[in-house]
Amino acid sequence: MVTLALAGLVFAAALPQRAEFQTDTTVTVPAGTRLSLQNVVGDVIVKTWDRPQVRIQASHSSRSRIGVDLSEQVLRLQPRSSNQMGGWGSMVDYQLTVPTSMAIDIEGMGADVRVEGTRAPVKVNTVEGGITVTGGTDLVLVTVNGTISAAGARGRVELRSVSEDVAASDVIGELTVETVSGDIHLTRVDGRRVEAQTVSGNVTFEGALRAMGPTACPRTAATLPSPFPREPARSSPPPS
Repeated sequence: MVTLALAGLVFAAALPQRAEFQTDTTVTVPAGTRLSLQNVVGDVIVKTWDRPQVRIQASHSSRSRIGVDLSEQVLRLQPRSSNQMGGWGSMVDYQLTVPTSMAIDIEGMGADVRVEGTRAPVKVNTVEGGITVTGGTDLVLVTVNGTISAAGARGRVELRSVSEDVAASDVIGELTVETVSGDIHLTRVDGRRVEAQTVSGNVTFEGALRAMGPTACPRTAATLPSPFPREPARSSPPPS
């Protein structure tokens, strides 16, 4: 029994290690380049570093590849497939490392997206999946079916979900948060203007509101459905 166990260990050690990523490449980008990622189905993790380079690591099938196009100060990544669908529907999981100052634009049909440590604008739009962003300026995070979490953002921050909770913490600037059937949690918010709207959830707020000027009126609003039906508009009778 001991001999068999040792033999099994030796055999396992002799096996070649499977590559974690099918794609692993690094692209040097000029300052001011924006990342545009069209990820139809799959998860996306974006980390940052202080290098003028983007490292692209991706897990996908052997019939797919990652199209990389750098032009007009935009680095575009999109899955390509050998079948007739082109790349539409291809499952790809990304792990990207980008410069801290690189603007990020991600779109997906079904993707959990996590962005860590950025100091740049971030835009994420997905149908199915959660979104988590740490850092960043001028965020626009939108999902139909997924949670949203933003922490440490600056500037204008827009967070919109349909069916899940939305949370923001340590945000400084103007904040707009919307959800239909989820709760809204705002913690340590320092806002010139804060709007929070939910239909069937609750809103919790902890922070400070600061005026933008002598005519500004900062506010925090939780909008709930009115119990009173709206009266139809009445048309004026035609002139006699």
